[in-house]
Amino acid sequence: MRHDQINSQREKKFLSCSLGPVQKGTYGLRCWFLPDSPISMDNINMLFSSDTTRPEQLDECITVVKSDRRTRVIRFQANGIPFIAKIFSMHRFKDSLRHRRYAFSELKNNIIARQRGINTPKCYTYFEKRFCGLVRQCGVIMETLVGYTELTHLMRTGKRTLFDAIPILKKLYCRGVNHIDMSPKNIFLRECDNHFVIIDWQYCSFYPPGNDLQLCLMAATFLLYNSVKSGDLMWHQWLKNLFEQCRPEITYDKMQKAVQVMQNRKLHWKVRLSLDVSGLGVETIW
Repeated sequence: MRHDQINSQREKKFLSCSLGPVQKGTYGLRCWFLPDSPISMDNINMLFSSDTTRPEQLDECITVVKSDRRTRVIRFQANGIPFIAKIFSMHRFKDSLRHRRYAFSELKNNIIARQRGINTPKCYTYFEKRFCGLVRQCGVIMETLVGYTELTHLMRTGKRTLFDAIPILKKLYCRGVNHIDMSPKNIFLRECDNHFVIIDWQYCSFYPPGNDLQLCLMAATFLLYNSVKSGDLMWHQWLKNLFEQCRPEITYDKMQKAVQVMQNRKLHWKVRLSLDVSGLGVETIW
């Protein structure tokens, strides 16, 4: 059996176990729905029709939040309940061959992280459209985070600071969940009780809990996103606080040196995903 056939069988098994049996629609559409999901096949067809409809002609229950060559994010309602759909288009042949990197990866990582105790948006549906056996579009439908606010906005208005993200990074570290795009825009907080939810799970990897290299990479990424440089007092205060809350096996001095090197290098997403820092000059720290 070919490698791609094995992966396809694993994908179908994961979808069936996590959501439910496949349902087939017209024009190569296949969907997996969570049991008792308010999402229907008609909702999926409506989302696809929005791709060819002018914004001013869209149904009032549909709002296109983001649209570029590959990705569309749509806010819509089904039975009066708000949802978010993230749809990927496979324009290139090679993207069709690696379609699992997109919506399926978003769904799978989301579900595994949730199983490890991380707060993620609930996923209701996965769908894909095939043409001549190749996936040309795929997507996932998730809950809308009603009552939550992006940490970036809360920081901008002075209601929260960088330090409010530390308990969240600590939980990812303690659960072995390596979310490689750890930035305030992917953290949503409910102000009434400080409950947080992390979004954007397309790129994520999982390791045994308490991986110090993962902690350093997350810290470097977070500081880089917030333009906090190693020469700033805030940089040292924030990193020291993170160290004291997480209590990694390495010393603070070693953690400080590793984060500084990683932040200066602006590591590629593949490096952050695999935790492979060979050749970066931090090998001697461990």
